[in-house]
Amino acid sequence: MSRSRVRIVELTSMKCGAKLREAIQSRSLTDTTETISEIAERLDYTLRPPYTEVSKFHAREEDGQYSISFAARLYLHYSRVSDWSEGLVLVLAFDGEAAADSPSPPIQDLFYAATLRSVSAYGYGPRWKAKTLSTPPALARNLELTVDELSEIQLDGLCNAANGLS
Repeated sequence: MSRSRVRIVELTSMKCGAKLREAIQSRSLTDTTETISEIAERLDYTLRPPYTEVSKFHAREEDGQYSISFAARLYLHYSRVSDWSEGLVLVLAFDGEAAADSPSPPIQDLFYAATLRSVSAYGYGPRWKAKTLSTPPALARNLELTVDELSEIQLDGLCNAANGLS
């Protein structure tokens, strides 16, 4: 790889890392999931059916509107388009408050009012070499994972992989 090509890849990786950090620091669930989707696309990964686990949900009626308080985790499973034995699992914890017309609005509607609390990333397959842990049974079941172990991934590692640096 030529010196100028190396520099372009480094800058692209830095931009990716900065964009991801900015999205996470904004605490916006929608901005963060959008940025993660862009990174997954660069990795030639496709989103498999996501899973949302609601840990808290309270609706209180006030003047014909409902005040909703919620907390949840969003599990995103991306896998390689050409090889389903490689992929990513991202766990985004969030909470928030929103106003709604009904006491049980669709969870997707609450995503816009959500405040991101944490992001965890795990990979599987030959690309992801890091500290491993056993795949939790609930995660395997809900995301249809068929792997026994996941590698814990640092978020900067996502951008490095997306730019061919891993």
